Amino acid sequence: MQIKNEKLRIFLRRKGQYFIGGALVAAFIGLMILGMNKSVLIGDDYISTKKVQEKIEDKIEEQFGSTSEAKDDIWDRYYGLNDLGLRYDAHIADLDGEMFIYAVEFDRAVDDSVIKELNEQIEKKCGKPSQDNRYGEYSIQKTGEKSLTVMLDLGSATDTKAITGIFKALNDIDGVTKAVTNGQSGFGQKYSDLNVPDANAKDEDESAKAWEDYRISLKDHFDGLGLSFPVDCRQLGTAFTLKISFNNEPDQTTEDALKEKLGVLLDSEKRTWSVFLLPEEEGNIAALTVDAKNFRYVYPPEGCELCDALLKLLDSGFKDVKEVMIY
Repeated sequence: MQIKNEKLRIFLRRKGQYFIGGALVAAFIGLMILGMNKSVLIGDDYISTKKVQEKIEDKIEEQFGSTSEAKDDIWDRYYGLNDLGLRYDAHIADLDGEMFIYAVEFDRAVDDSVIKELNEQIEKKCGKPSQDNRYGEYSIQKTGEKSLTVMLDLGSATDTKAITGIFKALNDIDGVTKAVTNGQSGFGQKYSDLNVPDANAKDEDESAKAWEDYRISLKDHFDGLGLSFPVDCRQLGTAFTLKISFNNEPDQTTEDALKEKLGVLLDSEKRTWSVFLLPEEEGNIAALTVDAKNFRYVYPPEGCELCDALLKLLDSGFKDVKEVMIY
């Protein structure tokens, strides 16, 4: 799923305002500085070291213990959730890397109109994405009759405002009762479970090289499919989104056709999925999100079969496709 994930585990790039006790203040500030010194912007991607995050977790463990209530809400305090004035229950259970997975529950049915409205609210809170406003990539999937999941990827972000921006956007959606980030929603894996390309890297140079090689392998793979449109894929996971650009503006007929032609395959694979048209100002774009019980990276060709099949269906059934981005 979404694009440009690099070395996971720390997003503490903003100044922290929510610390627990004087000792933890000093620990956080010191470790945040260390994290910035050991992090580097490579191309479009912010790479940060896993070791810094592990030290922070060790310090929390040392201060509060593994079952402490204070430890349980440390990230709520750090990101200031209690100060947002939310009308629903909100909680950040853990940091699982650059992926923030929001499991959202409603007291009403969730349909495509809810997903569209949430997309609009996120843009209102975070602004229109651009080179000067890079707050990450996200996708939204319906996961049940009264639930959905927002997957936020900060791999390409230069600003982490979307972490709380999504909570704020949910506050303006009717019927939201609860949102838990990186909890037990099926996406709560630890770093070692994600199958990341740079898992064995010893330093930032090796990490950057591992990701470069991974992206080259993806490019070679999708170029080899012989499609009539270009495919841009910088990462691929068991859950992913196809951002489909058309030469002409897609309409309800396009959306219905995508659901009909692609849905048969996805249903046969027992995958949770959704199709929606992006707001007109985003361009001639439709998005297909495909969920997975557990997210992990996949490497071509193994693990790419479903994505390949969807792209081939697009190629054969939709002559107006201009390009596809996968994240």
